[in-house]
Amino acid sequence: MAKGRIPELVAGDRLTRDEFERRYEAMPRVHKAELIEGVVYMPSPVRQRLHSRPHSDVVTWLGYYKAGTRRRHG
Repeated sequence: MAKGRIPELVAGDRLTRDEFERRYEAMPRVHKAELIEGVVYMPSPVRQRLHSRPHSDVVTWLGYYKAGTRRRHG
């Protein structure tokens, strides 16, 4: 690592609050990171550009399935 360069946040690192905030502020492309009891937590990056499209397709498909197979009571 180059002298004076701020290390990147890495999930699982154990940091103080001050060090976490210093590293977080130095990484503008990181949108979500948390420090919980001294441990850095970061979600996995989304791998699909349009990740909402497959999700909405599955939700729609399940909605049609539920409506078409609903039992009638009474």
